[in-house]
Amino acid sequence: MPSPTQAAKFAVLDGIAAALGSLATTRRAEPDLGQYCPLAWQNITLDLDQSGTEPQLVSVSLHYHEDRKGDYVHVSGDWPKDAKGNMVTGRDAEYGASNPSINVAARKRPEVAAADIRRRFLPEFAPLYAKAKARIDAHQAFVEAVNQNFQILADACGGTVQRSTWNDGISIAGLPDDVEIAYVSDSMVQIKMRLPVQLAAEYLRSRKAA
Repeated sequence: MPSPTQAAKFAVLDGIAAALGSLATTRRAEPDLGQYCPLAWQNITLDLDQSGTEPQLVSVSLHYHEDRKGDYVHVSGDWPKDAKGNMVTGRDAEYGASNPSINVAARKRPEVAAADIRRRFLPEFAPLYAKAKARIDAHQAFVEAVNQNFQILADACGGTVQRSTWNDGISIAGLPDDVEIAYVSDSMVQIKMRLPVQLAAEYLRSRKAA
């Protein structure tokens, strides 16, 4: 039996995507990759909230495969990426978790394949996708808070925030000579200061009194 054309493969993927209620195709294989074993895959966005009141968006990858036992569509997660383009998977977001995937026979009617995906894949995948997205959002909030704190410290001493392009480092130019900022978090800063002993003792006494 001759191999299906790439157009025929995409017709299968498009049918499944439509039956799943895809909101958008976010990425797709190039249309012409040659005569032999042309690839056909696409990433689609789904909204799992059936009520339509609170969107629960996930991104799913559909990849058409050919096998001597029968062609199938491999369904897996198109996991979210952080600001640096690094993918965060379910395995990253939850200790001991796996990255779920299933195969669906390409010969199945789109609505049957979609029902199979809803039953066997989405219930396991969706919670892990949400955790991966939450991990990215939390890290981004942390980074933004740290950047803001660096700016607060720079403004306090009349300095400027400097960023290194090669290691993503951040520092402050214009600090007093006797001050070193060792660490800045989203809520705290560790500062090293060189002070005369008496001034340091006065500071410690004031802290004890507080």
